[in-house]
Amino acid sequence: MRLAVERLGPELDYLPDGETGARRTWVISMIEALRVHPDFMVVKDGDWSDYDKTPRFALRPGHRLYGAALDLGIAGAARAAMSEFDTLRAEMAPRSPAGPRFLVGIPGDLDLALFTFGPSGPVRHVRPFTEALAATMWQISRMFGDDVLFQIEVPAESVLMARTPSTS
Repeated sequence: MRLAVERLGPELDYLPDGETGARRTWVISMIEALRVHPDFMVVKDGDWSDYDKTPRFALRPGHRLYGAALDLGIAGAARAAMSEFDTLRAEMAPRSPAGPRFLVGIPGDLDLALFTFGPSGPVRHVRPFTEALAATMWQISRMFGDDVLFQIEVPAESVLMARTPSTS
């Protein structure tokens, strides 16, 4: 965050947390955390070295997945970045009274379902991810109020749309 402030200063409208630490690998850390989640089991292991080597999960027999049971770690990361954000914003106040707002990257629900469960994931298991992401955004908006912007990151949906044949 400090690098962004140093380089862009008062021109900065939104300040991302930089998605450092576990978040630097987009959804990988979120999905890897499911290895110890009581509702999931690994059905195909993988090391994320390419798209053919990603782990696949399934629900444990007799388990049902709910959004409330998923902590994706995004709200915790925002909470952890809040004090640094507040410090940087205060430092910028003389040059930029309004200061930047906080930007949080949010993965798409279809992407999470796809990378967790494989091709059937978005069809069979998207709702819990939708619910978990909505709850995450609500939690973060309670922390930052009107000073937050969510950047919805949807690469799977973007690829799907780009590959859809034209109707004209």
